[in-house]
Amino acid sequence: MFFRAITGGFKAAARRPGLVLLLWAWHTVLALVVTLPAWAGIRTASEMLPETDVLLRGVQLGTLIELLQRDAGVVPMLLATVAALVGVSLLSNAFLAGGMLEVLLAGDDRRLLHRFFRGAGHFFFRSLALLAIAALFVVVVGGLAAAALSAALRPLAAGGSEAGGFLSGVLTLGVLALVAGVFMLALDYARVVLVIGDRRGAVRTWFRALRFVLVHPVATGAIGILFAILVLTTLWLAAWLPLQLGATEWRAILTAVAVQQLLILARIGVRVSQIAAQAHLYELATPTPVPEPAAAPELNQGSAVEAGA
Repeated sequence: MFFRAITGGFKAAARRPGLVLLLWAWHTVLALVVTLPAWAGIRTASEMLPETDVLLRGVQLGTLIELLQRDAGVVPMLLATVAALVGVSLLSNAFLAGGMLEVLLAGDDRRLLHRFFRGAGHFFFRSLALLAIAALFVVVVGGLAAAALSAALRPLAAGGSEAGGFLSGVLTLGVLALVAGVFMLALDYARVVLVIGDRRGAVRTWFRALRFVLVHPVATGAIGILFAILVLTTLWLAAWLPLQLGATEWRAILTAVAVQQLLILARIGVRVSQIAAQAHLYELATPTPVPEPAAAPELNQGSAVEAGA
């Protein structure tokens, strides 16, 4: 079932390159709209402080800290940019989830944009509610688990041993990561359940998906880990490779940008494959029951005699 879901996910993404390109264009436009003000601010500051020109070629933490110390106006701008990125990312995540699943699961032949924006708009508020429920569960359950683990490991950390304190911190972070991973998986499957059944109750949809993840921990966890590795690998390459090209001229800069965008496109393709694989796994694990054909009505003896007459 696991391998069928994985292969089905990659095939579904390969059959829909338009969806991958649409998502890439969406993310690119949003990133430009949100980050251009910060870029313009850094460029203005670098014109006044020539030693900060290196920021135009990439993030240099030491130079950025020096710029923040010299120009206090940069701090609110960067904080606003980070807040805008987080807010736009959360809203965009809820909006795009319905559109992706509508395209992947809908059986009609209408145009891509029609199916995508129909699903994105139709499921937006319920998808956003599922995101809020997942975040609440991560905070509450993760906080309780971390508090219980800290209390249990307090004797280990109270001994004054550095190894004990380090082990306690690692275990606490591991538990928090596990809780967050489980609930993020449940969020993905909740959106699958939402779109497949067009369900209205966000809370019941969430618990149905959480139950599915807990009943099938190996398959759901393996798919989540595999695609998480692929996504992180493409993101790391997108950040690392352009720096290795040493772009100082326009031709090299354009090459670095092209390589980076190709890797970002690959990352989006991996994410679409993951959503398709999760939807395929859910359909395989919860097949729709086929209704039995209705039995023909029995004729009573009197009706049979009349029919023969």
